[in-house]
Amino acid sequence: MKGFFFKTKKGNEYFYDDITGNVIFVKSKNDIKKLQSNYRKKYFYDNKKINVKNIKNYIKNKGSKELFFIVTEDCNLRCKYCAYSGEYSNMRTHNNVYMDYNIAKKAIDKYFSDISNTQKINPYFIPAIGFYGGEPLINFDLIKKTIMYIKNKKYKCHFTITTNGTILNDEIIKFLAENEVSLAFSLNGFKEEHDRLRVFSNQNGTFEIVYNNLLKIKEKYPFYYKKYCSIIACYDYGTDLFKMKDFFDNSNLSERLIRLNMIGSSYTNWYNQYSKEKKEKFFSQMRKLKNLYFHKIKKNENDKFLSLLFGLSYFAILNRNINVNLYEIRPSFLPFTGTCVPGEKIAISPSGDLHCCEKINYDFPIGNVENWLDYSKIEEIVKKYNKKLKSECLICPVSRLCPLCFALLAGNGEFKKDPPDICENVKEGIKKSFEEIWNLLEEGVNIFDLIKFSKYKQCGVYI
Repeated sequence: MKGFFFKTKKGNEYFYDDITGNVIFVKSKNDIKKLQSNYRKKYFYDNKKINVKNIKNYIKNKGSKELFFIVTEDCNLRCKYCAYSGEYSNMRTHNNVYMDYNIAKKAIDKYFSDISNTQKINPYFIPAIGFYGGEPLINFDLIKKTIMYIKNKKYKCHFTITTNGTILNDEIIKFLAENEVSLAFSLNGFKEEHDRLRVFSNQNGTFEIVYNNLLKIKEKYPFYYKKYCSIIACYDYGTDLFKMKDFFDNSNLSERLIRLNMIGSSYTNWYNQYSKEKKEKFFSQMRKLKNLYFHKIKKNENDKFLSLLFGLSYFAILNRNINVNLYEIRPSFLPFTGTCVPGEKIAISPSGDLHCCEKINYDFPIGNVENWLDYSKIEEIVKKYNKKLKSECLICPVSRLCPLCFALLAGNGEFKKDPPDICENVKEGIKKSFEEIWNLLEEGVNIFDLIKFSKYKQCGVYI
């Protein structure tokens, strides 16, 4: 069946229907079977739907909403958990490679020419231009030239940069503030926690530099800081979550915290370093903090840190499509998981190759800066992805809510489930979230309050 049964503490039984998105109070399990009797006729995988024409029309109508420039593969830090640290077998390592301005300029012209067709269909479509690394601000001259070129061409877009925050100076800060560039800092909370993993090559910590640069921006450009600056924090089994919460609750930076990401577990042995005792301490803290989160929700009290820590899974469920058939949500040629269609986002490598995401490895290019999107390559990637997943995804009870994507499953030229139980973990986590939400609702929590306290956006697994 497409969905699952779950029970609340009060003994009530419900069925989550993955075809329609509805949650149904269970009177008879036979009634549920009747509801899904026509499923196979309405939703199935058809390999013939994967073709250049369908993919091209989809991208044209939806638009490539984000363009990322990977302006360098170099970085002035050697953060221990970084995707490019060597800890991840499917990713590159740091390299002394920088994007040339001519590549950036060609990409801009190709990109905006391409999305002009989308803007005819949707005149309100405004894309985001992101700068990524390595540490992108090492190549600040290119970023500056690129932004000014876009502005001189009068292209409309939003600018974003993800930075480690260590090499900001007055010149860079002034330029970013004047041009309203959204700036995401990586700051893992209190000094000892941040300096545990975010270090220079000599292993010296970076907290003081990052923290002081944030305060400098806040003091000199308060409007820019409030509207355009944000903080992303990462954690793992070695993190003292109580201390991290205390830091952000009492720090004058807490208002800018927007994401809490758990360090990724795919294609790495990262978590093998932690003892059984360390893991037990971490999960004990998670349970206590979740109970505190429930307590605060019941009292109608907002807690930003706890909402960021636990709210994503709830928001995805509460904000799901309802009474829309599963086969209408996803494109017919890529019905599995919640992945973007290659081309919805475009990442440009320093060499000028196009990729479907800034976080995917270089084994799945979808074009180049000279000829732009290669739809035959996209077709090939989609076929490979579907072939790997279709046997399980067709009968998966949580297809509508699946967070897996190309970047998470991309190995060395193939798509692979790593760790092997990743799908079971996703299904178990979603079912548990449904149980927790309906327990709260049965205890009288207002659904609109629950959405309000779960709305903070999160994405990604490492920064």
